[in-house]
Amino acid sequence: LFAIMVGFAVENIDASISTIEDVEKNIGLPVFGTVPYIQGKKAYGFLGLRRSKEREQRSRLISIYDPKACELESIKTLRTHIVQVMRKENKKVMLFSSALQQEGKSSIAANMAVLLANLGMKTLLLDANMRRPTVYKFYGVSREPGLSDILVGKIPWQEAVRNAADLITGELDVDKLLHLQGLDNLRIITCGTRTPNPAELLHHYGMDRLLADLRVAYDAVIIDCPPVLPVTDTLALANKVDGVVVIYRVGKTKRDMLRRTKVQLQSVGAEICGVILNDIKKEEQLGAAAYQYKYHYDEMPAEKSGIINQSLSKLSSIFI
Repeated sequence: LFAIMVGFAVENIDASISTIEDVEKNIGLPVFGTVPYIQGKKAYGFLGLRRSKEREQRSRLISIYDPKACELESIKTLRTHIVQVMRKENKKVMLFSSALQQEGKSSIAANMAVLLANLGMKTLLLDANMRRPTVYKFYGVSREPGLSDILVGKIPWQEAVRNAADLITGELDVDKLLHLQGLDNLRIITCGTRTPNPAELLHHYGMDRLLADLRVAYDAVIIDCPPVLPVTDTLALANKVDGVVVIYRVGKTKRDMLRRTKVQLQSVGAEICGVILNDIKKEEQLGAAAYQYKYHYDEMPAEKSGIINQSLSKLSSIFI
């Protein structure tokens, strides 16, 4: 009897969702996959930022700063599912959101845009979070001009697009960017000038025209949006895109809020493609040993790796 009482108490106290089966059973949405906890406090020397919060945010862009990280492999798995959905169902514009704030949607969207560009897809990352934007901080570019300036008619959208040259001359590490595959395929539109009415701007017919132009110009458009429950910005945009991906931080949001997010999105006609479980502890998901895999090339002595590089260069010159 005591064991039953304890189990009942634990079940009612912990109202969050921790497994894929819980999401698919209780919420009724497919799960694209999981993302392990990304350590964001790593002090990268090239950042030059005094504020620890900005340094932590920037370091979460592991697709650029740490492309061989084990955590990035999980996001690459998510990329595979998203690319399959986009190609199979002819989708281009994907919106990333969450139930509440600080669930990791911006970092996943920023890394996803880089990984899609690595595949050779012409990718645009659009920051539609005009309340608490973070995309411009991730990539070290200015927030103005951007989406809000486009929607009020100050500039055409082509003038707000950041390309590879803007990233190289920004605050990111140049050496990291020069070795990044597919950098020329990546474009960014930041949030733009501060505005008192972001929801009204996203409702505006100018947003429909912008999305129509972006569908023609790019192979993939990733949109970072505010959370669904606190504000109405995402609901204003959700029925204009091709699909919505919901980010859920494990152990933070109650299942009722995630279920309410689903109802809110479906009430405006949005198509929810799937859920991503974020902040999974490594040892809880696959076991600590599963994340000890390393590239054999990384463990080679410097002399041996140098010989291999020379041999590869000779072979490439012969084929050329």
